[in-house]
Amino acid sequence: MWNSRDNGEGPRDVCRYTRWLAFCLTFLVSAETADADLYTGYVLSVEWLVDSADVICSGHFVKSSEDSTRRVFQVDQWAKSKMALCDLNKAIDKYLDDRYVTPVEFMKANTNKWLLFLRQSNEAKPVLFRRVHLTRPLESSRTAAVTVRGVALPDEKSVMAAVRRRIRMGRQIPADCDRSKFDSVGSRVTGSLTSLHHYIGAFPTNTYCEYWDMEGPYDFDTLYYVIVPADPEFHTMLLRQLEIDGQRNWKVISSLVNYPGPKTVTALRKLEKIEAVRATAQSVLEYLEHGTVDTQDLR
Repeated sequence: MWNSRDNGEGPRDVCRYTRWLAFCLTFLVSAETADADLYTGYVLSVEWLVDSADVICSGHFVKSSEDSTRRVFQVDQWAKSKMALCDLNKAIDKYLDDRYVTPVEFMKANTNKWLLFLRQSNEAKPVLFRRVHLTRPLESSRTAAVTVRGVALPDEKSVMAAVRRRIRMGRQIPADCDRSKFDSVGSRVTGSLTSLHHYIGAFPTNTYCEYWDMEGPYDFDTLYYVIVPADPEFHTMLLRQLEIDGQRNWKVISSLVNYPGPKTVTALRKLEKIEAVRATAQSVLEYLEHGTVDTQDLR
């Protein structure tokens, strides 16, 4: 029992203490509640989608002339390269099967326009790896177009302008980059990107898209960190982040695998002296010096 006399405090002090304690408890409960309904995940930047695609086309679904119960994709525009329509529709069918996406969900009405990103090679069948809903690009992060700056593009015009701009830049992905490594990234990602090969050619940044965390028709209480291609302009950003939190951010250190040169090597040599990130720094140095990827967990 609280004894005000033993503590040299009067009733007024006890009430003041009680109110202060109640405030602290309320604050803590509120903070825990706020954190509980906030989620994080990854979203692919439209710049990465363009760079990692061999074929990009826009269009909508129409009834097949051969089978009235089936719909096929009618291309309105080829934005990057072309492919046979039969191969395109086979890739779409496989995409639906692999991801358990129902044709109704994907095709919806004929008025819905889609932007499709595909890869093709001489050794394998074409693969549809991402779709953007041009009619309602903000409806879901799974079918959105988000820039490397974390901006969710609101309409077809802005999406297509970003795609064309990136195509004109003609950026190339490193030969040893696994272009399919992020294909499973959806609205939420479980697990971590903990192998060095996840960072070659593209990497997750601390830049986030907050559109789906703001009040509005598509508020999912979720922040999405943006995965970007390894453009030269991100090198300075990474080195600056190292100065701020490099001793604990192994993701930033891993991303330096894309930037050989004296500035990177100097930064990594300093980090070798820090036990918490020594293994990660050494793995990146090994790749930069010898081109070998350490498969160990980087954390």
